[in-house]
Amino acid sequence: MYKKILFSMYVFAITIFPQQGHALFDDKEARKKIFAVEAQMIESDEAAQAEISQLKQQILDLQNEAKNQGLTQLNEIQALTNELAQLKGDLELATHQVEALQQREKELYVDTDERIRKLEEVILVQQQAQEAAAIEAAAITPEMAHFTEADSLLQTEQYVEAFKSFDSFVNTYPQSEMADQAMYRLGYSQFSIKNYQLAIGTQEKLLKLYPDSPKAAEAMMNIGDSQIQLGRVKGAKATFRNLIKQHPDSELVPTAKSRLKALAAF
Repeated sequence: MYKKILFSMYVFAITIFPQQGHALFDDKEARKKIFAVEAQMIESDEAAQAEISQLKQQILDLQNEAKNQGLTQLNEIQALTNELAQLKGDLELATHQVEALQQREKELYVDTDERIRKLEEVILVQQQAQEAAAIEAAAITPEMAHFTEADSLLQTEQYVEAFKSFDSFVNTYPQSEMADQAMYRLGYSQFSIKNYQLAIGTQEKLLKLYPDSPKAAEAMMNIGDSQIQLGRVKGAKATFRNLIKQHPDSELVPTAKSRLKALAAF
């Protein structure tokens, strides 16, 4: 643009001063016009420079604006990226918490189901026990009730009452399946109240009537102990030897041997 302005001034000058050569520089009027042209050229140059500077500033402003806009957009993008990352993290955390809650609910369900199942089993067992007890209670006969009452007296060491109750049972139910059990307990009650002779007679009757009774070995032990109490050492030794011989597998054999060893000196 500056060169275009100079060229225009040159054309203006040669148009004003046509075909005058070097002589026109001696002319004052011509010099004034030249100065005027030069001033106009300078003014035009300054205007051009100002316009150029203004254009450069506008370009710079536009560049800065574009840069600022770019930075603003970049910051906005970064902010959105950060927000997206935060949201993604929150989503992952929420998903993890939901999964944890679901797992906990599953565990609680399994645990509750197991507890209910066990409780149902306990209730069923209790019901069965109650039903069995009810059936058993309904099946208790006067005979069983009598035996149970007498045995309770013996277990609580009420020996006199137990003796009377078992004596009554033996006389009332001589054919009972529990007759041998009752007879042994009768003899034991007699021994406990120190009626040793009656105890021996009762236990001997048991062995005679029920030789295969589970209480046979115990009856023999009771006889031997009663004989010791009466001072019948020889008879006691014989009783203990028979016990060992007739019932070698009985748990009372060690006791019988111990008794024999203690009586060896007599």
